[in-house]
Amino acid sequence: MRVRTVTAVLVASALVGVVAALILGSSAGHNPRIADRADTGSSTVEGGAAENGSGPADAVSPSPGKPGTPDKSGTPDKSGRDSRGGNERGPSTTTPVPYALPGSKPPAVHQQLISAPLPRSASARGSIVKGFPAVISQAPKSTITFSSVATQGGRMQVGLDATTSISVADVLSYYRSAFEPLGLVAAAAPAVDGSTALSFVRGDNGITVTASNSAGSARTHYTVTGVLSVGT
Repeated sequence: MRVRTVTAVLVASALVGVVAALILGSSAGHNPRIADRADTGSSTVEGGAAENGSGPADAVSPSPGKPGTPDKSGTPDKSGRDSRGGNERGPSTTTPVPYALPGSKPPAVHQQLISAPLPRSASARGSIVKGFPAVISQAPKSTITFSSVATQGGRMQVGLDATTSISVADVLSYYRSAFEPLGLVAAAAPAVDGSTALSFVRGDNGITVTASNSAGSARTHYTVTGVLSVGT
């Protein structure tokens, strides 16, 4: 009985060894282990090609003259030439706008009509008051009746009342020729019946000349009034 037991144990041990040998042999002939590529979701055989039949991943194609550097297609180099072989693209240029068209005259720079410091406000009868602006002259053959200046800040109000032996038209013509070269633009101005007036304007400066001739009078009566500003 003891012999049969020993024999059974030996037979069982032999069977275990055979099974183990078969398992080891099967493992040795198994295909290479498949590794999952977590980053792309596809599977590749270790040491082989991709499982879906594609070859190795595409390599970055080097740009000419710089091995291993990606080709930045379409980017101009330092010389301005397109890397794809296109036209040179230098910095854009624009034609400067000329100060004035050919043959035109630049705007004239006119003198100031009055300048600081301004005189005190004052008036005079029968004469030209002290501080009266020199740019406002008197018509030829004039007799001064009244003149005045009133100043505040950088502004001056002026007034002149006089008579002359020249005609109304000549008085207006005289002041037009005196003021227009200074940049004062002339225009007709409203006037009372029997009078003719011209206004002269430049920036903040304005002067009005009014002239009239009473019936039967040998003299023309005229007035010059205005507001002048320093620096304009």
